[in-house]
Amino acid sequence: MADNADASSEAPYAPSTHSYAAIRMDPVAMVEHLNDEEAMASAKALRPKSYVAYIDCDLSLPIPGVPWYGFIVRLVSPTPTPTDEEHAYTPDLCTPIFPNIAHPHGRPPLVPEPPGSFPYSNCYHWPKMELDVRVIARPEGFDQTKAVMLSSKQKMRLLQCVAEDNGKRSLALKARSAAMGLADVHSGDSSSAPGHGDDSSKHNNGVEEADVHSIRTFSSGHSDSWSGSAESVNMMEGFFGDPDLDVEVLPLVHLWVDMAAQLKQEDIADPRELFEERDTIVR
Repeated sequence: MADNADASSEAPYAPSTHSYAAIRMDPVAMVEHLNDEEAMASAKALRPKSYVAYIDCDLSLPIPGVPWYGFIVRLVSPTPTPTDEEHAYTPDLCTPIFPNIAHPHGRPPLVPEPPGSFPYSNCYHWPKMELDVRVIARPEGFDQTKAVMLSSKQKMRLLQCVAEDNGKRSLALKARSAAMGLADVHSGDSSSAPGHGDDSSKHNNGVEEADVHSIRTFSSGHSDSWSGSAESVNMMEGFFGDPDLDVEVLPLVHLWVDMAAQLKQEDIADPRELFEERDTIVR
């Protein structure tokens, strides 16, 4: 009975989807297998910041014993969406997270569970803030007793709000194109997050095709690397995995379920900076 009790009390080996967490990229871990002094120097010079993220869904079926787990996360901002006229972003295109109730047009906030568990009072979801990441595994697992979750109903609200915001942007871009007598170049609405330019020609969450090729070429001789291990590749090629995905370009991040213990409200970074950190390493 004691053994069963101990086993049942073990923390899950992977973090849970539909929950919030603090994350921070590990640039050294991303390049150490390359044995490249210049890449390592750049990685060590980078001072990664900490971010709040919502773990949206798995990139693959999580299994125990692998060095990292793939997820799609939605990065959270400590401010409303900044104005970006070129890509039709306005401050109302955001969704507050309770206890934050501030919104230019009074949009009700998302309400995480348990009630009152979200530790920050200034956070928002923006559109176009999805990012594929690799969460570094921990020997002790991920204690979910302090997890802050979104219920199925609240997750649907988030998706509806994002769809509504993207719809507003699409209409604004089409109207501007029509007024200028241009073809509807934004019909696919593939532009990036506010302030990040147009990602319509990019792949793998904003990494240009040329950059991806350079990484693949550089790392092709390192198939036994930590981040490109057989276990990692098998994980990505398993259920829900994409065998064509170049995992080398996905940020390796540390993740903490207990956000308040890891990250103070005043230290939550602008989520756009994580894209910049990633690009510093993968280019």
